[in-house]
Amino acid sequence: IYVPFDIISQRQMVSPADSRSGAFAVARSIARSEGARGLYRGLGITAITYLPSSALWWGLYKATHKILEQEAPSLSAPAAEVASGAVAGVITSTMTSPLDLLKTREQVQGAETNGTRQSPRHSVLAIARELC
Repeated sequence: IYVPFDIISQRQMVSPADSRSGAFAVARSIARSEGARGLYRGLGITAITYLPSSALWWGLYKATHKILEQEAPSLSAPAAEVASGAVAGVITSTMTSPLDLLKTREQVQGAETNGTRQSPRHSVLAIARELC
């Protein structure tokens, strides 16, 4: 259920300021031009992005929290949680940023490219080649 909302918000962000439409109008436009599948564009790359990202974040959070408990026992529990979350967030965002960029580019491009429909795998690979 998250992917359609993500696609709608991404499409709204990249549309020109003078032609921005509401979320329902954008959803209707996507459904009309790309079909219902257009609302789930990039589902695979979204899963590939968020699953490792979440696992990495939680692992880093726990490891950082454990280190802070051992090395800074006087640090309050809320401060340790905030610091652990910040460290985990910075490292996770840095490491998964390339995947997030691929996901976002896949979501904002239309389903049609040069009049031919591309497979999701082909379009993600084309975006990756373009960025490199």
